[in-house]
Amino acid sequence: FWPTFLLLNQAFLNQALPRRACICQPTLFLSLIPETRPHEIRFEDGHEITHNRKNTMNGTIPKFHCCPSLIKINTVSFGDPRVHVQSRYNCNSTTPSPSPPSHPMWLMMMIAVTMLCTVLAHPEGPVRFLVDQHHAVPRPLCVGGTSQCGSTPPHVLQNSSGESAVGTIREVIEQIRALSPPQRARGVTVTIKGGDYSGDDNALLLDARDSGTVDAPIVFQANPDDATPVRLHGGAVVPSNAWVRNGSTAGGLAVYKAELAPLGLAGLARWSGSFQTGWTCANGNRTELFMNGEAMTLARYPNKDGVTGTWRYLRAGAAINGSVFHAGTDESGRPVSPTAPLVGDTTDMWMQGFWNWDWKDTFVRVKSISSNATGGVVVALNDDAAESGSMATTGPTEGARYLAVNTLALLDAETEYFIDSETAELFFIPPTTSSQFPTGADVVLSQRTTAHNISGVSNVVIRGLQLVVAVGPALAADNVSNVVVENCTVGNAGTVGVQLSGTNSTFATSTVYGAGCSAVSMAGGDAVTLSRGNLLVTNNSIHSFGRVSRTLRVGISWQGCGNNVTFNEIFNAPHSGIMISPASDGVGVLHRFEGNHLHDLCQGTADAGGFYAGRTWANRGNIIRGNLFQRLYATELLFQKTSVNGIYLDDMESGWTVEDNTFESIADGMFIGGGRQNTVRNNTFINCTVPVHVDDRGLGWMECGPKNWSETFVKELESVFHFRQPPWSITLPGINVTYLPCAPVLNTVVDNRYCDFPPPPPPPHTHCAPCPTSRPWAYGDTTTGSYCCGTAVTGGACTSNDQCCLTPGSQKVTRWGTD
Repeated sequence: FWPTFLLLNQAFLNQALPRRACICQPTLFLSLIPETRPHEIRFEDGHEITHNRKNTMNGTIPKFHCCPSLIKINTVSFGDPRVHVQSRYNCNSTTPSPSPPSHPMWLMMMIAVTMLCTVLAHPEGPVRFLVDQHHAVPRPLCVGGTSQCGSTPPHVLQNSSGESAVGTIREVIEQIRALSPPQRARGVTVTIKGGDYSGDDNALLLDARDSGTVDAPIVFQANPDDATPVRLHGGAVVPSNAWVRNGSTAGGLAVYKAELAPLGLAGLARWSGSFQTGWTCANGNRTELFMNGEAMTLARYPNKDGVTGTWRYLRAGAAINGSVFHAGTDESGRPVSPTAPLVGDTTDMWMQGFWNWDWKDTFVRVKSISSNATGGVVVALNDDAAESGSMATTGPTEGARYLAVNTLALLDAETEYFIDSETAELFFIPPTTSSQFPTGADVVLSQRTTAHNISGVSNVVIRGLQLVVAVGPALAADNVSNVVVENCTVGNAGTVGVQLSGTNSTFATSTVYGAGCSAVSMAGGDAVTLSRGNLLVTNNSIHSFGRVSRTLRVGISWQGCGNNVTFNEIFNAPHSGIMISPASDGVGVLHRFEGNHLHDLCQGTADAGGFYAGRTWANRGNIIRGNLFQRLYATELLFQKTSVNGIYLDDMESGWTVEDNTFESIADGMFIGGGRQNTVRNNTFINCTVPVHVDDRGLGWMECGPKNWSETFVKELESVFHFRQPPWSITLPGINVTYLPCAPVLNTVVDNRYCDFPPPPPPPHTHCAPCPTSRPWAYGDTTTGSYCCGTAVTGGACTSNDQCCLTPGSQKVTRWGTD
């Protein structure tokens, strides 16, 4: 087919191009990068040919009618900005040329033969399968006993549309693997009938054996004609008839219980309350409960706000000895009572705390909680340093927020549940309680560690599926190439919603919600060699992530080289929308973040940003352009003063371009924390307290110097990235590491617009309670709720023994302690 097509292309060019005064016999070298689709080659005079090869083509085209001035091509690549064309023409000779014959027959012949060859090459189109859960039993080989009966694979039913119908995802994968090479070369389309699919047989588990080709991808798609969605979930169903009434709470709420052992789910109970410890995603090794597509709440104290759902916390008292500390107070300043539900049996109890900073939460197992002789409550956490971190020696900071989870005594509010790891009993207060368990409720426990895994594949398309419920990731797509996931819903992952790494792959037009940690992680390309990953995360709705781990778990985490994040809406979460990975010193170059809408973020943290990167001079060639940042502030009551920023370039982060963005109702719109060579231009700041912040922390607390941060940053550029040598010196020139290396120099802030300077109004918040009798003195502004409660008048300044109360938006008093 290809030689015929080339000859016809050649004949067409000889006949169809206008008459010229010379004949040129050029040598063509053409390389399409990446090697994906046909590309149109357009000449300056308007004529065009189509280059259908997916790799490099070298050769001589004889008698090519042209003039040297026309030996130049441009490319049109179906709007794909990743495609680059390298071309070289050498005109070996020019001789007078007679007028070539001109006849449209050559063009007609070329089109006709091309269509004929295409039909002959793929006479039947792609191989098609239909997955229908009603066929999940052995079936006859085929219908009607025709002569083709023996050729149909076992357990496959041929329908009237020519689709091979199977009952499970596993079956269809096995059938695809059994196809002959000519069949695979036609491409494969798997259409899945609407309904719920669960269990190991319906997990989308692919590997390199399941790859397609550029021309013949493997497609898994929902039936476009079916109104019922296709839900592939990694959970185990707890049926309605498994629930029995098990008394009521003190407040009169009905409690229900399900025995998991008769359901074959006792194994899930044994690891229901085990959190990951340390500075990491706390989920990943524990089952969770979901009802009607929503995550339920592990039993806790204190409860969430019953109206807004805002998280509430206790406030740590003074440390006694390492991980032993006074329980402190609630958010209203009332001491934790010895009769509080967390006092007593602490079997399987954990505490989630922001032990030293409002931007870092971890889980620690509880050793004991008891009342002392004076009526106070004392908390003892696991003192293993690997689990409790700095608290093993210093204890939590006084005033730090924390809560208790995972004991039956804490079960007292709608949506809360608890799983007894010893008895394998599940206790649950449904969202709407009545005398019987809600009829028809869809109740699921997460079961599969990774719900769906397509790692290692290439040329695969996943379209229109709901991929939900997992102990870990809902969809792992690691080390993939030319993979497209589009129009999908990815929800209720225990850890990460979508894990994407590799090259030339896209996650698009989908919804990601309810991730226990981050929603999407993206890693592709090599920052050292500057080889591009060409990953694209675009046009998605990403929300309600950080469901369990509240900080440093973000909408999109990213790293690598040459990837794009565009036109996503990211919202309603406790921490950042977009953050480099790892947060403290991750590296990514030549990325583009454009057209995204980040709003209502950082609701449970301080010292954060809608967009965050920090602590390196190596993040170069990145552009943040045309994004909208709105309403970024905490709605939870914090104890630190640090603000939330629109874009946060932290700890001397350098080398960014920030242009054409809009910042609205944010404390600090653009924050440059001591960095250099950042460009901030043509942005609009509306209702921001400080539109652009630049500080000199490299000359202050970071103690930048020849033996500290500047040396670290320069050494990284030199020893890891070799920035003075190609390819860095060519692609990323002009990196300045010598001029005042500790100072925030060479930044450009130009052509920005600043509007409506008053700070954004604080979110709705319950004011602090009056000072308790133990600390009767109040000083500060008790009208707005920002004041201190002390044991003595101290001239209007807080002391380390005082309790302080803060209304969001105030800059007067921020936490208990000497600050």
